[in-house]
Amino acid sequence: MQKKYCQLLIVIASLFVIKGTIAQYPLSVTDIDGNVYSTVRIGNQIWMKENLRTTRYLNGDPIQHMSSNEKWKTTKEGARSAYNNDSLLGKQLGFLYNYHAVYNWRGICPWGWHIPSVYEWEQLIQYLDGASGAGAKLKAVEKWNLKHQPAIGAVPFAALPAGFRNAMGFFDNMGSNASFWSASIREDNVAWFFIINQNDPRLIKVSGSTNYGMSCRCIKD
Repeated sequence: MQKKYCQLLIVIASLFVIKGTIAQYPLSVTDIDGNVYSTVRIGNQIWMKENLRTTRYLNGDPIQHMSSNEKWKTTKEGARSAYNNDSLLGKQLGFLYNYHAVYNWRGICPWGWHIPSVYEWEQLIQYLDGASGAGAKLKAVEKWNLKHQPAIGAVPFAALPAGFRNAMGFFDNMGSNASFWSASIREDNVAWFFIINQNDPRLIKVSGSTNYGMSCRCIKD
């Protein structure tokens, strides 16, 4: 009887541990469109390990889909597009958002999540022992077509080579580049982002036009 009682206490205690773990580290998060994203803990941070693909802000307003290059390069409003305006690629790789959508009072990430600041990206880099090898560690193993790339995917962040849309509205570098917005502005019409390139192990901090279209990863508040 005493043995069974002890076993019961162990089971109950383990349930409390599991419950506490789930509360601290949600295994997924759902956006306003109902898209479900897997998550990962890296150091003291909890990240989405998929690119954002929401079509709406948190208040329900649509994030305008903008296929026209002319409109894309001149807009000061939040906008999104799939690479090459291919909706299937949008589902597979996430949308490319301009900075006006990323830094928006209506919010682009799910409740309780946000676009990471430069400081939060740099915390990630520090945990990964520096920018010189962080990019390789963050890559999605099965998506980058590289013949000689060491230490790919050492961390389950699963960075995808989704390419980007430049400030003139042209798409480039799908398959060889991953570009992620930060929430941090550098100066008028210029914001910070981070890139990973093919055959380059670095995670590189860059600044550029707020009319670029980049992938987004959200981080838990």
